[in-house]
Amino acid sequence: MNIGKPASFEVGFLIFSNFPLEEIKMAKNTNTIKGGSNNDLYKVHWQKENAKAIVLIVHGYGEHIERYNEVAEAFNAANYDVYGYDFRAHGRSEGTDCFMADFNEYLDDLSNVLDTITLDRPFFFYGHSVGALTTITYLLERGKPTNFKGCVFTGPALKVSEDLSPFLQKISPLVAAIAPKFKAAALPVDGISKVPEVQENYKKDPYIYSGKLYAAPANQILKKNKEMQQNFSKIDFPFLTMHGKDDTIIEPQSSELLYNGASSNDKEIIMWDNLAHEIMRSFEKEAVIGKMTEWIAARC
Repeated sequence: MNIGKPASFEVGFLIFSNFPLEEIKMAKNTNTIKGGSNNDLYKVHWQKENAKAIVLIVHGYGEHIERYNEVAEAFNAANYDVYGYDFRAHGRSEGTDCFMADFNEYLDDLSNVLDTITLDRPFFFYGHSVGALTTITYLLERGKPTNFKGCVFTGPALKVSEDLSPFLQKISPLVAAIAPKFKAAALPVDGISKVPEVQENYKKDPYIYSGKLYAAPANQILKKNKEMQQNFSKIDFPFLTMHGKDDTIIEPQSSELLYNGASSNDKEIIMWDNLAHEIMRSFEKEAVIGKMTEWIAARC
């Protein structure tokens, strides 16, 4: 179990020594596919010919997949073929304001996305925040895809911060049942990242939902959190989980609970000093993304 910034990454990770993140180029294709409710989902493919592995990126709540271009470019440079998609009612997918009535909707959509990918080589998930929660839930409830080798998680949403609207968290089941579209609370922008540019881009991005969360999806996420905390021992697959110690949106304890509770023989945790929720968009982003690529490479 690694706690704090890994010393081996202090001068940058080897795989990026000749590939600064801003200089990496890739072939990128986009299209629309059908989700579990016959809804339109925006899908992206950062194509890498003769790749040694496939990675599917599952993004967080309120954001969208195009924010992961930098991560995908780095994965391409490491010889991974990369896919991603916008959650329903997120980004360029059909729907508005990130509304979701039942968590199974996310699982159904993920299933349909997987059906469009030829899994003919080692396959990995990279899930961030609610994307990590969705990925873990899918693996436990729907099973492991062909050639599945493991997961990378950042800021996994397994325990929402107790300081984020604590009263509304307590009454969320009641509010969701009575008024599912009641707008409860908004995510604090300053909790996303400590990098001013990241915060500014987040505020200006028209595809990010910056309004208050509806009661229904908020309750579904909290409900799934509680269920997951009772089922950590069922997690038997390889994973790397990483968390910023200064995350004020998702409790850093989420990664610790996952690591300590999982029965996996192959598991690793890194807690990053002085980083907020989006560690892959932090001042340490090259080290964070470098660790992701290294972990995947060791399992291809």
